[in-house]
Amino acid sequence: MITSPEYAMKGQFSEKSNVFSFGVLTLEIAWKLWSEGNISELIDPMISSDLSCHREMLRCYHVGLLCVQNFVKDRPTMMVVASMLNSEIENFLHQNNHLSLMRKLCWITHSYKQAK
Repeated sequence: MITSPEYAMKGQFSEKSNVFSFGVLTLEIAWKLWSEGNISELIDPMISSDLSCHREMLRCYHVGLLCVQNFVKDRPTMMVVASMLNSEIENFLHQNNHLSLMRKLCWITHSYKQAK
């Protein structure tokens, strides 16, 4: 079961707890395929030669990272997630967030492997 930090530690549930779960699921799928050497399976082979598909894949990855922020206030709502995925919101990932987001991805990966 995927649980947000605030629910796991304090029993608090909110709309953004689901956002956290969405982010974990998105990143787990990408991580599993990448670690198996099958990352290309994320993109339909019929359109994989289109470079915009690769940008869209990165967009999904970045949105997933934003969804797994430790603090509820830092996570987007699902409405904002949908807007980001539909390219209605651009430039949503600031450079200074990259390091903390990558640390979070490593933590999720480590936790996921321990849970298995």
